[in-house]
Amino acid sequence: IAGNSSAITLQPSGALKTFKSNFGGAFATERVYGADGVNLGWEFDGTVFAPIPTGMTTDTPDDVVEFMGHLGFAFGRSFQHSGTGTPYAWTLLTGANELLTQSAITGLSIQPSSQTSGALALHTVDRTYILYGTSSADWQLVAYRHEIGAAPNSVQQMAQTLFLADGGLTTLAAAQEYGNFQHSALSDRVLRYFVARRGAVTASTVVRDKNQYRIFFTDGSGMYVTMSGKKALGFMPVQYPDVPLHCYREATSAGVERLFFIDATGYVMQADRGTSFDGDNIEAYISMHFSFLKAFGIIK
Repeated sequence: IAGNSSAITLQPSGALKTFKSNFGGAFATERVYGADGVNLGWEFDGTVFAPIPTGMTTDTPDDVVEFMGHLGFAFGRSFQHSGTGTPYAWTLLTGANELLTQSAITGLSIQPSSQTSGALALHTVDRTYILYGTSSADWQLVAYRHEIGAAPNSVQQMAQTLFLADGGLTTLAAAQEYGNFQHSALSDRVLRYFVARRGAVTASTVVRDKNQYRIFFTDGSGMYVTMSGKKALGFMPVQYPDVPLHCYREATSAGVERLFFIDATGYVMQADRGTSFDGDNIEAYISMHFSFLKAFGIIK
């Protein structure tokens, strides 16, 4: 390492969230920004790992995002961001700022908006906020709905933003007019399943090759939701012998999507690979229709 650098030891047991961005212009290298709830936020360019102090008394952000040229961190119910284009600068003079919500932030998701403005959803446990604007000079934080909150670890983005709310699996999508949003419930058919597990979410992910949203719970159970645009085509419950605590996905240089999760013992597992659970049998079953009269909808 260089003479002006030193080795870094990270505290364990964090829940890692990452975001890729480029603050250096068209010819700069894209870098990874991270937060895990137990260490300083950081930047990694593939060679140098750089912690980013913000000045918080307990400087351990839970989530991270880049929005309209600002690097943003979530600290409980506080959303803080750097100056414009300066992910290391966290003073008011450089454009840094703090925005407060009524309860702890459980997810951050960038929403479609107009060409001249941005929209960032700040999800909390009991309501959703939308941050509008082009920079800290004109931010407007607006409460979208007070009763539409997101369970921690459940927010993911496909054609729209999906998350687990009190009323089951819910979507947040841009309305026909830019700047407006609408939500809808997807899971009426499996509502009891989700309601019983809302406080037990461990991880979620999307599988873009299969148009799936996947969510996992503390007992190792999970639900795969196959989407077609903004509609849910089907729901498939699963049961893993190892509880997925954190899910990650990547694409190889050939464009092949790979899925990983970390379990409670610290192992990294690759999902959707092979024909067993790490050597153990996979138990599966299906119930067929009883169709001797060829009338599925009639109770006989």
